Amino acid sequence: MSREFDSLLIFCVIIILMMNYEDTMKLIEKVATLGSIPGLDSIKELMKQLDNIQETFPVLHVAGTNGKGSTCYYMASILKEAGYKVGCFMTPDVYCYEDKFMVDGERITKEELARYYSITEDACQRMTKQGMAHPTLFEMEVAVAFLAFTAHCVDLVILECGMGGELDATNIICQPLQCIFTPIGLDHMAFLGDTISLIARTKAGIIKECADVILAPQQEEAYMEIKKQAEAKACTCTMVETDEIVHVRRTADGFLFDYGDYQNLQIHTQADYQLENAATAVLAMKRLNEKLGNITSEHIRAGLVKKTLFGRFDQISENPLIYLDGAHNEPAALRLSQTIENKFTNKTIVYIIGMLKDKACEKVLKQMAKHTSHIICMPTTGSRGLEAKELAGYARAYYSEIELAGNAKEAISMAKAAHPDVIICFGSLSQLKNIKKDLE
Repeated sequence: MSREFDSLLIFCVIIILMMNYEDTMKLIEKVATLGSIPGLDSIKELMKQLDNIQETFPVLHVAGTNGKGSTCYYMASILKEAGYKVGCFMTPDVYCYEDKFMVDGERITKEELARYYSITEDACQRMTKQGMAHPTLFEMEVAVAFLAFTAHCVDLVILECGMGGELDATNIICQPLQCIFTPIGLDHMAFLGDTISLIARTKAGIIKECADVILAPQQEEAYMEIKKQAEAKACTCTMVETDEIVHVRRTADGFLFDYGDYQNLQIHTQADYQLENAATAVLAMKRLNEKLGNITSEHIRAGLVKKTLFGRFDQISENPLIYLDGAHNEPAALRLSQTIENKFTNKTIVYIIGMLKDKACEKVLKQMAKHTSHIICMPTTGSRGLEAKELAGYARAYYSEIELAGNAKEAISMAKAAHPDVIICFGSLSQLKNIKKDLE
């Protein structure tokens, strides 16, 4: 009788949680209006309310401007091949909100999300009753991630910083195994500083005593800042050297390459910039193996060959050729431009672009203008969304043929009507998702 009652109770709880998912989305929408507030006081109190569960996991902490998501994905894939259960917190989400919270390559369920947000909101309410401010959405997301990882009993956590480093909510971590830095460039300058050195200094604030510090290829100013902070905290500091990525061969659906001691590594992506992200993941795993001892070259090879994240120069159509790329700032636009230059010599190209208000739209447009004069501007939604008309205003300085689309479907139709060899869609990941949906 007791067992039957327990089963009925579990079923009822599941039904309630399913119904509460909509309420969870409303809560997320409401808390998002609090904006971003750098600092660690609030997240420290929130995690204290949750028994500081973040301290129970070995963590690989990842900061940088571009390439964080791909590098996290490669590392998670390699660790899974090595037999680890891996929790991965990454932003932004692409297909659905739960994309931010991954366990062994799978997003948590809607029911789980509702459950962990309920627990987190209870903790937030206890804080407000004590006269403290309600935590921000990003702070809540960090807490939800660790609740999910605790419930799933993960072995390792890969934790991606938000926009910052030193004052980022993810910096609640006291003793990460590794601090990994993807390429650092100019972005979020209002918060992080207006030079590479200042931004690197802020991001290097995640470095803790005696952690392994791993760097993707960096500009000299960024390298010197990170190295200085690493040495001050007795950390080993190792950087991927681009001249160590050798024997690069383009295949039908990606690249073969050698890096250091590893030969014939394969990645399924057509984006040149993913070679550096993959090499950064390999270096991190090589160093981690020196501590854990069971990550082999075969695990690395098998992990890299998995398909990469959505929106990283994805080909989604053959006729015409259509590619999606999440280049939304100047450094990312430079890397996308280099890929286009290497892959599409003497091809006619049309761009579809949608951007957010707080991005350097003009610099992105200028960087990409060398490959075409034809661009279609579409709006992005949400409080940070930029209207197509305003985006077109920035584009007029660099493009002679500018069209405005009301939505993704209209933008695709306009681009196809021009009969180009290639259509390249870039900018905000949210608008890329809509383009892919409309082509399916």
